[in-house]
Amino acid sequence: MLQASDHKKDWTGGDAAFSIELGPKRTLWLYGDSFIGLMQANKRIDSTMVHNALAIEERVSNPPGKFTYFWGSQNKRAGKLSDQGFFQCDDPLDYYWPGHGFTAGGKLYIYMHVVRTDKKLPAPFQFDLRTDHLFTISNPQDSPELWRWETTRVKNSAKRLLFAAACVKDEKFAYIYCTNSGVSFNKFKHPVCLARVPLAQADNIKSGKLEWWCEKWRPTMEFPEMLFEDGASEMSVTKLDGLPGYFAFYFAPDKLEIMMRHAVAPEGPWSERVSVYQVKKQADMFYYSAKAHPQYAKGKGEIVLTYCTNSNRFSRLSDGDIYHPLALKVVIAPTK
Repeated sequence: MLQASDHKKDWTGGDAAFSIELGPKRTLWLYGDSFIGLMQANKRIDSTMVHNALAIEERVSNPPGKFTYFWGSQNKRAGKLSDQGFFQCDDPLDYYWPGHGFTAGGKLYIYMHVVRTDKKLPAPFQFDLRTDHLFTISNPQDSPELWRWETTRVKNSAKRLLFAAACVKDEKFAYIYCTNSGVSFNKFKHPVCLARVPLAQADNIKSGKLEWWCEKWRPTMEFPEMLFEDGASEMSVTKLDGLPGYFAFYFAPDKLEIMMRHAVAPEGPWSERVSVYQVKKQADMFYYSAKAHPQYAKGKGEIVLTYCTNSNRFSRLSDGDIYHPLALKVVIAPTK
């Protein structure tokens, strides 16, 4: 997915890397903090960082396809290039990082996290998650520079309830996995809870009309049930070809491993976690944001995952080998 030219500035790396299928051969990729610049001898040069970017991938035959990146100046609402990125907050002190989203009824729904830099926090984690906004894009099949959208304030505290750590659909509903830090303890900061909306009434989420899982589906979120305690603020829940149920993939906060859980239904009950990939620890490096991308699967139980690499030393990020999504293929065997 790393694509840049020695002749013009382009996207040369970023994190998050949520993907949303817009069609059989068309995928939207959502990135967080991203470098825009040049690549020479596998080094980033003449670079600017923006807080969010996106790409449209068009596939003719085998993946990966052609990626076209968008990071701000192409956004007709944004005008000149801003370090806020493609999606821009009204408050100049805030910026957006992407959550996940889904399509329904020809529209695209994306949750975006509102973030503000806080220099009082320890580096490199000097950011404050404030709330979430929902973007409803009415023409997602057009080029992003032509998108028309409506922004809805969710009015949550993202430090307590973070929306759209992952989304998945079945035939009737879109399921929105959130993390409920209000019930976190010890090292597990992102216990997972679940909301849903009927696909036929997806616009209901703009007015907060969601059902929440608490032993049964309820119209309020007073006491949402914790599905599992060791979730992540960015993760995936997906189906796998040829296997029943749903599979969650995420980086566990207490392990350098991508974990998997399985459930027959989106609400669970969820299995105990098992490791599907272990990262080799390197000095000054950290790893996060494991995601599944089922559009690339080619066989029973196969899934393509990405994860992000980063460094505690900002100076290392000129290295083109880090700070972009790394991909791996995993094949999940059916359980007896």
